Amino acid sequence: MSTSFSEDPTTGLGGRLRRIRKTLGLTQRKFAEPIGISGSYISDIEKGKARPSSAVLQLLEIRYRINRGYLVSGDGPMFHEAPPAGDGEPAGVREGPAASPYGGLDRREARLLRLFRGLSPRRRQEVLDHVTDLFLLERGGEEA
Repeated sequence: MSTSFSEDPTTGLGGRLRRIRKTLGLTQRKFAEPIGISGSYISDIEKGKARPSSAVLQLLEIRYRINRGYLVSGDGPMFHEAPPAGDGEPAGVREGPAASPYGGLDRREARLLRLFRGLSPRRRQEVLDHVTDLFLLERGGEEA
């Protein structure tokens, strides 16, 4: 039994994913980064060489407001609502507190989280250490 996957990359799920990504104005890497997958995996999906898991489909749906029916079978509109801005910020993130896929983070907080997730584990630890030091300076040495 073969575990490989192949479909027509222009008319199948891969082609629809490519159209969504291009509509958002994002590279494969920038499209993949916020949901914790690689740009090469997006490339494989777009070329019809890989099929995304249901978890990846759910992350794409939440992060980019993609209509899963459109992505999987071509049914319905591309997005649940207007697509997010091409800057890659999640739909629903606004200046100031607001409900969003990131739990009510404002635009700067969502950007910080998106950038943080794109770092290597070593760099993430460096950022965490630095932010902890800044926090302790602000609080006079009291950790949260």
